Amino acid sequence: MNYLIFDNEIYYLAGEKAGHIPKGEINSVLSGPNKEALVLVIDAQQQLVPAPEKDISKRDDILASSFPEQYITQAEPAGHNLYQVVAIEKTKINEIYQCLGFANVKLVIPYAVAVRSYLQKNNLLSEDKKVVFLDHLGTHILLTFFGPVAFSVPRRLPASNRVVSELRRSQENYRNQEKGEGDIQFFVVSNSHDLIDEIVAAGGEPRNNTAYIDEQYAALKGLKDGKFNMHFLLPEQLLKIRKFKEAKKRLFSLGVCGGFLALFLTAFLGLYTINKNTQTKLTQRRLEKDVLSEKLKTVYAGKYQDIIAKLPKIDFPKILDSFLNAVAKEYKVETAVITKLNNGWYRFEGVTYLESKDRLFSHLDLPKFFKDAKRENILVKESPGERVILDIYTETNQENK
Repeated sequence: MNYLIFDNEIYYLAGEKAGHIPKGEINSVLSGPNKEALVLVIDAQQQLVPAPEKDISKRDDILASSFPEQYITQAEPAGHNLYQVVAIEKTKINEIYQCLGFANVKLVIPYAVAVRSYLQKNNLLSEDKKVVFLDHLGTHILLTFFGPVAFSVPRRLPASNRVVSELRRSQENYRNQEKGEGDIQFFVVSNSHDLIDEIVAAGGEPRNNTAYIDEQYAALKGLKDGKFNMHFLLPEQLLKIRKFKEAKKRLFSLGVCGGFLALFLTAFLGLYTINKNTQTKLTQRRLEKDVLSEKLKTVYAGKYQDIIAKLPKIDFPKILDSFLNAVAKEYKVETAVITKLNNGWYRFEGVTYLESKDRLFSHLDLPKFFKDAKRENILVKESPGERVILDIYTETNQENK
């Protein structure tokens, strides 16, 4: 797996290699069979939005409308009836998928979310101080504030001797924005030892309010080791891929049908040239074959009924329970019904869908009883879902027992 920061340049962590390259040279990193990537985006917007936790429909409407239509949003809880909404422009997401290939991009999240994961894992977040992370990326520095839950939009600073003054200005602006929190103290973390020394020497922060981390790309390390609920995905691209797959299936089916039709026409023309005597013999043999076939069907039908009669009775509640138990907690069950057809046949049909749109869809892990079931991908309430259909035969006399 490859881990990328998608910016004016691409910063990458691929296997044992790490570095940065121009966007045009991405194929030098994503080459060969391993092209899958998790991606970070620096240029994001965020705001805290109050919304009711229990009224899910109203909450989703409020969060979705917190940014203009040109943005794609994701949200996470930031307190009681309070959410942090993070937005990235659709053009940026579209650029990522076009550059890397839609099938290769497994996750797209904000840069600050991955940094927060790294700080949490290394016990660098504080309950009583705001953490300021200065990420030295070579040509520039990213400055981001982190509270216990919420974070700020990363600010770009030039890698120059003005970093200390810019840090003070950013801290003062942060205090002004968060006046309700009282006296705010800061804890500065950076992956540049020289930068930490410069801040301490200039009186920006005392040594015990700073920490140096020996990690060139802390955000990529956090991306590699963390687990995330966010994922920025263009809805129209997802629908486009599904339509493309369905079109491929239809073309394949048409090709198979065309092949069978060609074989049928060839056989028909061959038979048409056979003389009448040969046709008569073939007809007689065909009739004899049909008679034998009917006899065999009668015999096999009797044996099949004997076998069916010895089978245990189908436990319909157990079938429903096994299906419901196979549905993971992040999925919702739309329907799960068993319908009687005719002549002892019943049909089970279950429909599930992914409740949260920010998760990746995967097929249900059904028990062996459903190995012959028909399964198809569908959309339920504009979310990816799956339909499971299984025909079950139950002997009529068993139903009456």
